[in-house]
Amino acid sequence: MSLDNITLQDSYQVDGSAVHTGFELFLKGMSERYGWYGSYNYAPSHYKSLNENGQNYKDNIVPGISPHTLNTGLVVKSSNNKSYFRFNYEYASAKPLTNNNSVYSKRHHLLQTKLGFRFGLGNNISLSLIHISEPTRPRLIS
Repeated sequence: MSLDNITLQDSYQVDGSAVHTGFELFLKGMSERYGWYGSYNYAPSHYKSLNENGQNYKDNIVPGISPHTLNTGLVVKSSNNKSYFRFNYEYASAKPLTNNNSVYSKRHHLLQTKLGFRFGLGNNISLSLIHISEPTRPRLIS
């Protein structure tokens, strides 16, 4: 759509603010050949006030933000430090996709593995294999 074609019917008014609170817990451990990490994030973001074209969305959850996310992983290095294997798991809870919270994405799980090789003066070649147990693109539910 060109800006020349915008009329009063094409415009809308948005006024409001959101509250973004939460916490994150992050833990990691390393040894010479092994490493692990994990994080959990809780972010219950909501609108303090939001008026959009006369609709009031106060206290609705802010769309696009998963309230719960979890990320864990494990890294194993070879004894000569020339190769490594990395495993990563990610979880994100369902999240609203609209301001009125009528449409939600499904939660998703993502598993990733990575095999890497290091050569010479800092050159790094890696092969990644990724398995998605549920699609990461949103599937809509009413």
